[in-house]
Amino acid sequence: MGWTVLVRQDAETAFAPARQLAQQVLFWGCVAAALAAALGWLLAGLITRPLADLCRVAQRLQTDPRATEVPTGRGLSEVMLLSSSISALVAGVRWRETALQDSEASLRLATEAAGITAWEIDLTARQPSQARRQPVVPRGLKPLAEWTIESFLASVVPEDRDGVLQVYGSAVENSADLCFSCRVQHEGGDEDRWVEVRGVPLTDPLTGRVSRYTGVIQDITERRRAEQALQLLVRELDHRVKNQFAVFDGLIQFTARTAADPAAMAGVLRGRISALATAHDLVRDATGDGSARGLHSTTMSALLQTLLAPYGIRGSGDHGSRLGRIEIAGPGVDVGPTSASALALVVHELATNAARHGALSVPSGVVFLSWSADPSEDVVVLLWQERGGPELTGEPLRRGFGTSLVRQSVQGQLGGRVAFDWSQPKGLIVSLHLSASRLAR
Repeated sequence: MGWTVLVRQDAETAFAPARQLAQQVLFWGCVAAALAAALGWLLAGLITRPLADLCRVAQRLQTDPRATEVPTGRGLSEVMLLSSSISALVAGVRWRETALQDSEASLRLATEAAGITAWEIDLTARQPSQARRQPVVPRGLKPLAEWTIESFLASVVPEDRDGVLQVYGSAVENSADLCFSCRVQHEGGDEDRWVEVRGVPLTDPLTGRVSRYTGVIQDITERRRAEQALQLLVRELDHRVKNQFAVFDGLIQFTARTAADPAAMAGVLRGRISALATAHDLVRDATGDGSARGLHSTTMSALLQTLLAPYGIRGSGDHGSRLGRIEIAGPGVDVGPTSASALALVVHELATNAARHGALSVPSGVVFLSWSADPSEDVVVLLWQERGGPELTGEPLRRGFGTSLVRQSVQGQLGGRVAFDWSQPKGLIVSLHLSASRLAR
């Protein structure tokens, strides 16, 4: 019909429903956003709080070696699994650290007991490294401020430095194993000590070149002393074999002069040769550390009577006779099994020399052997005096092996000193000043 209808209404009233709907949408949108933020905060807390706790625990584990506990707490299964894994890892690390500390303590105890110390040198940086926190030299030796070849050479006695430097330089130049022994200064300064140094080269995996040397240093003083004593004994035994013919000849001549008949001569001579064999066995059995061989200490008197019995002991009692050639007198002094060998060598050499050239080489000759002890000074003085032998005209022009043997035994094995007096025409006088404590070993 083509009609147009117009309705008139107030705009406020007309748009009121739309505005109400927009307000509702905005309100519920804000509520939803707030709920989403709260939910996100809760979820973030479930994740971040356990992780923050783990970070704090990690920092405590780094600073406190005794820390072991890792909180498991509550949270996501992944976080709980991570916590339990870290806890197991920490427990395993702590167990290994404890085992390593126990192993290092046992190794340190064993090496210190054996007089062994580990060392290491960085050849590229030339920086010293002290292994296992041990002293850089065995206990009792002069300590070093650092472990370098220069500082070590400073502690080596001057006579051995060139040899040490030559061996060390050759080993480094050829990337070879290092092994040498030398004398170093003792911390107390009273004597030098022998040490043995061993080392092996270590290669840098990046360059393929030797960058470090690591090894051990060991105090071998006692071993060197034993080796020197053994070498000295071997030389003495060789020397003694050569002297036996002269000794036997002298014994036979002396026995023939005093024996009433051949049978008596044979009996006396057999006893004296048996006494020589006994002295030889005493020297042989006492070689090295006698206590390790089950030997026991003896006395000065018993030892000298055993050694000198073939020449006849003057005096009264079971060991003495009027026809004896040697007079022994002195207080009770202990002689240990280790020192007995050195003292036996000395006395035997003096007696052999007297039988060949001195008082025991003639029928009228005698030897007076006496000793005195001063406990307060730790000194034992042994005096060997010959009388009635060939007249002395002064010190011999040439000193034989016997004199050198006596000096080496007294100074090296007994820690004493010896003096030979050839100025008395009546006979040789030998005085030995020995350490009582060293003699009792």
